[in-house]
Amino acid sequence: MFTRAAKNIETTWNRSLEEKMLPQLKPGDEPAFNQLILDERNYNRETLKTIHDDWLKMLTTEQKKVYDKIMDAVLNNKGGVFF
Repeated sequence: MFTRAAKNIETTWNRSLEEKMLPQLKPGDEPAFNQLILDERNYNRETLKTIHDDWLKMLTTEQKKVYDKIMDAVLNNKGGVFF
């Protein structure tokens, strides 16, 4: 992913990153970058679902209406201003 972005920059500038005096990728840099993304996305979905379901039960009627309106917009690719 990072390598693709670097190539796009090179194409846009019509110069290499080295010519622009920017840091160069070394072998092994990309997996470290991707590891950060993987670590950030490494969450327990079952735990989050349980927390979500528990918190959803605690919403007031007004909060639940707003939640439902936002979820409808998200799930049906609608837009909107909510706040």
